[in-house]
Amino acid sequence: MKRIKPEQIIGILLDESKKNGSTDTEVILSKKTGKNLSFRNGKDEYLEEFDEFKVGLKTFYNMKSSTISSNKIDEFTLRKLAKKSCEITSASPDDKFSFIATSADLKKNPIKKNLKINTFDDYEPSISDFRNKANNIEDFALNHSSKLKSDGVQISWTKTKTFYASSNCLIKSHVTSNNSNSIVLISNYDDKMERDYHYSSKTHYADLEKPELIAKKACERVLKKIGAEKPPTGKFPIIFEPRVSKSILSHIASALNGSSIVNNTSLLKNDLNKTIFNKNVNIVDDPHLNKGQGSRLFDGEGLGTKKTNLVLNGKLENFLLNLTTGKQLNLKTNCNAVRGLSSSPIPGISNMILLPGNDDEDSFIRNIKEGFYVTELIGSSVSLITGDYSRGASGFWIKNGKISRPISEATIAGNLKNIFMNMFPCNNLKIESSISAPSIFINEITVAGGSNV
Repeated sequence: MKRIKPEQIIGILLDESKKNGSTDTEVILSKKTGKNLSFRNGKDEYLEEFDEFKVGLKTFYNMKSSTISSNKIDEFTLRKLAKKSCEITSASPDDKFSFIATSADLKKNPIKKNLKINTFDDYEPSISDFRNKANNIEDFALNHSSKLKSDGVQISWTKTKTFYASSNCLIKSHVTSNNSNSIVLISNYDDKMERDYHYSSKTHYADLEKPELIAKKACERVLKKIGAEKPPTGKFPIIFEPRVSKSILSHIASALNGSSIVNNTSLLKNDLNKTIFNKNVNIVDDPHLNKGQGSRLFDGEGLGTKKTNLVLNGKLENFLLNLTTGKQLNLKTNCNAVRGLSSSPIPGISNMILLPGNDDEDSFIRNIKEGFYVTELIGSSVSLITGDYSRGASGFWIKNGKISRPISEATIAGNLKNIFMNMFPCNNLKIESSISAPSIFINEITVAGGSNV
């Protein structure tokens, strides 16, 4: 079968949709290739290579719209897809918030074409590279301690190229790569099993942590858990390590999402331009971060992206908005649209970052007489409507300014608004994913465990 170029695919869909009555059209193409290896005890458990090419089409007829997608890319199917989409559109209900970016929108939000965000690494690791890396990570870990067993190493690489075009917008494309290495380890001691992991994920292969470092960090995390006890019950200061503090940032992202605001499902719906966080809290969404895993020059509606201050000195400055939610709230989009091939655009993040504070984690620990250093959260009972917050947790007890003993089977509870107002970011920020945060100190939260120690 003759291979059709992306530009030809987009041209066919735009032309055919117009012929079938569409007043506006959006086309998205996604070409994704990758490899995944699951490896344990020196052997492959699962090996996958994939090469996907999919198309998404959204057609409009005045205030009606519909979305359709296909993984079959040939001229006959594409023409049939456009006709089918237009038929579905004509039978859809009116929606006054269904529209594409106008020429004026595109002019107001141009793409910064000269900006280098370096989201793609052209190095493609081989399966042999995968196996060598997995072997090295596992060998380093198992040689570290006889108390450890491997629960598996995961090695992955993906390359994704996305194309976007509309009736008002020329073809735009964006390419990303992602490399990820991880290991899960288990320790058995006195008939009690502990489990933990470490991972490294980067856009560029050479930026991944070395196998011995990945193994060492995973080993240390598991071995430190041995002999864990329940914590005492009461109200105590706590510190979330960076891996855990990202979860608080995820809740903030959900609460700031324009769709949640429109649907009245966010505890922050009435708090725009109010100081609802501690004044040490500053949160940005930065789509132009160099080598950022969420970096992009245009959003899901074809608009040029920009850095947005979400929280500045504790004040809620912006929600996460796309064109539709912006119009519904009588606000301007901040070009944060994301979308799938078969769904309409919604607000989302690019690289959301809780900026570091001035004090290091150790200085907070030294000033805690009794407290909880949280390294893992388990389960979730979090309401983004009321702010009620309850999570299972494990980590280490802090006593007289020092880490004292491992803790498990704990529950922490409070309210998100109280957490926001009483949280202090530390200065140990590392950008590891599309959501990044340093350790967070919280003045007081309820800890339940039952220990009398």
